[in-house]
Formats: sequence, C-alpha cells, structure tokens
Amino acid sequence: MLRDIKHLIKKILGIKDYWWYQDKFESSIKSQTWLNREASLDWAENCLKNKEIYESESDFNNSNDPIVRQGYELKKKAEKEFKNKLSGKINERVLIQIIDWKTSPAGYSLFTNIKESLNFIGVPADELAWNENISVALERFKPTIFLLGDHSVYLSRIDWSVIKKYKEKNTLKVGLTASLEEYGNTPLAGRLEWAKENNIDFYYTFREESYIKARKEYK
Repeated sequence: MLRDIKHLIKKILGIKDYWWYQDKFESSIKSQTWLNREASLDWAENCLKNKEIYESESDFNNSNDPIVRQGYELKKKAEKEFKNKLSGKINERVLIQIIDWKTSPAGYSLFTNIKESLNFIGVPADELAWNENISVALERFKPTIFLLGDHSVYLSRIDWSVIKKYKEKNTLKVGLTASLEEYGNTPLAGRLEWAKENNIDFYYTFREESYIKARKEYK
C-alpha cells in the first residue's frame, strides 16, 4: 500500500519509478514458477557436475547431426585461437566482485564469465567473493584493476577507505558498470557525484558502440 502511494506521488511529480514496475512484474509471476525455481537450479547444478558425461568429446564428434559436429569444430577452433592469447603481453591483474548467486543468478553468471574469460586468454583474474573483506582480497591478489557493479547492492559491501589507502601505495584502477537510471538504477547525477568523491577511474559497459553513442546519458 505504502509503495503504491509513493508511486502515485512520483507519477504526479513526473518522476520515473522503475522499482514499482519491477515489483508489479515479480508479483505477477505465478506461484508455481517460484516453486520450480529451486528445482531448476538443482537441475542446472547437476548438469554442471556431470558436464563430462553430457558434453563428452566423443558425443559431439560422433553426433548424427552435422550442425552439432560443425559447431563443436568451430568451438575448438576458437578455443585454440584465444587460449592464453594475452599471456605475458600485459601486466594487468583484474579483481572482480562477484555477487552471490542466490542474490542475483544473472549477476553471478555475468561476472563469473568475465573472470573465466580473462583467465582463459591469459590475463590473471580473481574474484572478490560476496562476503570477502576487500582488504584481504587486495593483499592476497594484488590487483591493478578492480571491477564491480554500479549499484548500492555492490558498492555498499566495499570499505572505500581501504581502496583509497591501497591506491596511495599501489597502482589500482576501479571501474564500475555504466548503469543508467532507465535500467532501474538510482538517478545518474547522484551516482556520478559519488564516483568523483571516491575517485572511480572509469566505467565499462557491454552495450554495442552505436547504442552508446546514441544515448545522451553515456555522454
């Protein structure tokens, strides 16, 4: 009820209220879908544990489907081309804050994929676990780049005084996702001001270049 009143006030004032729409969307999901969620996650975990069985090389090579065989050949070709491609060529060490999978399966997947991809091409990358102390991770891994999401869920878990102190004696560039208010985040102006106060070095995005140039917010 209180949430709806706040939404009405924002609507009258002409303020966008994306969280209200998100709440409405989630409440519209059928209860059976929520009940099936855990079963689906368990199924996915089981597939991962048994990937050698489900994704064996012999099964792909001996498949009756020519698309499967061709796809597997293309996969091996790409892996061969990019494996350790940057090994020994750059000095960067990338620390990535990875959200707990129960909190955000999508966020967990996205940031884990970045970490694994960097390691695959030969760039040392490690994770800052969701409940790990940032000072411990900095001392353990000695990163030169730190990547995380530009949302209070991520930022609030970091002791930024530790980052500042570490930067005084070490080379470290901190990058945040270029997250727009239109995607459900808080107003951009406030976040940019906070970023200046905390010496954020850069923003990064997964959006296509032409899209970035077309959105005024990215400028």
